[in-house]
Amino acid sequence: MAFFSIIIPVYNTQEYIARCLESCINQTFEDIEIIVVDDCGEDHAIQIAQEFAQKDSRIHIISNPKNLGVFASRINGGRYARSREGGGIYIIYLDSDDFIHQQMCQSLHKQITSYHQKHGVWLDMLGFSSLIFPKPSKGSEVICSPLGEFDQPKILEELMSYWNLWNKTYHHSLIEKTHHFFDTHFCSLPQVNMAEDALKFFVFCVFAQHYYGYDEVLHYYFKNDKSITRDLTSLKRHRNAIFGFNQAIAMLKQIKPLVPNAQKQASKLIKTLSNHRRETKHHYWITRATKSKNYIGNLKRAIKATKSTKKKIIAYRKIFLYLISFGLWR
Repeated sequence: MAFFSIIIPVYNTQEYIARCLESCINQTFEDIEIIVVDDCGEDHAIQIAQEFAQKDSRIHIISNPKNLGVFASRINGGRYARSREGGGIYIIYLDSDDFIHQQMCQSLHKQITSYHQKHGVWLDMLGFSSLIFPKPSKGSEVICSPLGEFDQPKILEELMSYWNLWNKTYHHSLIEKTHHFFDTHFCSLPQVNMAEDALKFFVFCVFAQHYYGYDEVLHYYFKNDKSITRDLTSLKRHRNAIFGFNQAIAMLKQIKPLVPNAQKQASKLIKTLSNHRRETKHHYWITRATKSKNYIGNLKRAIKATKSTKKKIIAYRKIFLYLISFGLWR
């Protein structure tokens, strides 16, 4: 049995998948397996992964029946890991355009075994830090997990706003409880392409009993501005994001009555995602205004969508400049 299963959903990342897989196979801690989940992309990313798999038997490639998105791909990867005798004791989620430190698994293994020796129980979640590259022009370049030890109910109270899945590792029993929860209460999983981390991490926090976080950068998060999920000028991106938020919020509303001990946190998360959805709608109408004839009408919708006074003023200014230029300024 491998100690770690690294699960990598792959969809149209042929430029980055080699770097991602290189970082996995070159780990100083070798007791790992790498599960690549083919989410039916249109480029050559999976062919590149297959070339790696021919050279390293620790790489396993499974395929979704169709494009299902990251949420379902991670679940399918986790199910595959636990369906075999060799599946990992701990699960690591890695996006295929990111990569990990060469000593990541060795460092995680040391922390996990140390905690077990000290407390006599296995960690459900172990958090670490991630470095953003290229370096952002504003804000911190490091994404941290909460530091220190937490048990319930502190896990639910303190961790929910740190919902990135890829800067933590998870015990297989927590994964199994989470998958069983989704299987029991959802006959099928919708394609969630936005806030999927928040949705799954919420359920992790419901079931997790022991968490520890430490301050070491082990993961590298690639901010790919060419990705359609980050292209703020793309109407498709905004529509997909709004749809994804709708799906995640709808699922959380179904989950909320099923978790009596976490209803307060569920309500808080629904509110947070609703705010993100509202601001995404604002960006959608701003973008649409620049690409359609109904410039003022779309800007009015953008103003209605946001609660930000600053954004409202900017939109009103655009309308004013458009009017005084007789439609020549956009």
